[in-house]
Amino acid sequence: MSFWPSDRLVHGAAGLLALGVFVAVVPPASGVFVPVAAGLALLALVDLLTPGWRGALRVTRKVPENVAVGVPFEGALEFENDGSRKRRFDVFEGVPQKAEAEAFPRSVTAEAGAGVRVAYTMTAKARGGLPFRRLEVLSHSPLGLWRHRRRVELDHTLRVLPNHRPVVRYHLLAIAHRLEQSGVRRKAKRGMGTSFHQLREYRDGDLPQQIDWKATARRREVISREYEEERDQRVVLLVDRGRRMSVTDDGVSLLDHGLNAALLLSFVALKQGDRVGMVGFSGELSWIPAVKGPGGMPKILFGVHDWQTTDAPSDYFEAARRTMILERRRALVVILTTLRGEDSKELVRSIEALRKRHLVVVASLREPAIARLAEEPATDFNGAVAAAGALHYEASRAALAAELKQRGVRVIDVLPDELPTELATAYLDEKAAGRL
Repeated sequence: MSFWPSDRLVHGAAGLLALGVFVAVVPPASGVFVPVAAGLALLALVDLLTPGWRGALRVTRKVPENVAVGVPFEGALEFENDGSRKRRFDVFEGVPQKAEAEAFPRSVTAEAGAGVRVAYTMTAKARGGLPFRRLEVLSHSPLGLWRHRRRVELDHTLRVLPNHRPVVRYHLLAIAHRLEQSGVRRKAKRGMGTSFHQLREYRDGDLPQQIDWKATARRREVISREYEEERDQRVVLLVDRGRRMSVTDDGVSLLDHGLNAALLLSFVALKQGDRVGMVGFSGELSWIPAVKGPGGMPKILFGVHDWQTTDAPSDYFEAARRTMILERRRALVVILTTLRGEDSKELVRSIEALRKRHLVVVASLREPAIARLAEEPATDFNGAVAAAGALHYEASRAALAAELKQRGVRVIDVLPDELPTELATAYLDEKAAGRL
């Protein structure tokens, strides 16, 4: 808390100093200086001691508990002026380091005995905790000759969740039975699934193996078996949090892209009646136990909101080992990572260990900057060297993906924007085929 003269008082003092210089040059005007100086000093003293303008304003911060990364949200500061005098002040909100907000300070006027609300829009730039600490209030004296600064400690920590708009979009399209517009493709199954549902009359298009011959003989009409996809199956997402996943494109890391894809797949699987769990590997292992039903999605969102990349290398074998311990039942295990050519030996060994019990899908994020570099024509020597390096890098990744496919592993190797729908499609395909 502190006081200091305003620009207005400083300018007045500068004017008084200029008058003193003038009086020194023109002695007959000396009678003017003392009254002017005394008047200014008295005015400044009265303005400083005027009651009401330095009293504490009651302030409350209003912000949501949970926000999505990259999605603007509204916050507000509410001030209550309990004094008998109108208050003028500037407010400086303590914008967290990992957020962007409208310009501060904001000039505010609060009438006597009334309140005022200062609303602003803010955007969180990274997942995890978004801490708000103190804000500053700069009050102006009635004549504007003094300023009074007060720091207000208001601690809040927002929970910044992954941007789940793709999940919401899928949900809206699913309600309208328009899955094809979300980019998620379903294979036509013609009534066949993996679990018996009921007997019904034969319909055109039913497969011969659907006919129940005993029921047909008994009822003397052709009866078919109808199947549905099994429910209560398990999906485990292994999310790489190693240093390679910290690569960013347009400010979004590969880890965030991977989490967006994981969220869409989780939503689809939960809608299908399956259970979904997650493991974050590379560095400290994080484990979200399998959840099921409508309440599962918030648990996943809250569970992964503070997952960050680490400085550790991608440790596929440790992830496989822990998954085999944590998940005893057969599950669809999805490894979300970005492949590198040097991963071949460890990744193959890890997948083979997982396949003893589980169905494995590898979802790999291509790095957009390297993909662009490999595709752009080189215009000079340095550009040619960079393009050659990018092509070699892409070729080594492609070779690893091809090796995994030869071993019977489904591999999705796409750019980040394509991964959510490609991964959801792979899940639906594997489930429809009865491989899960």
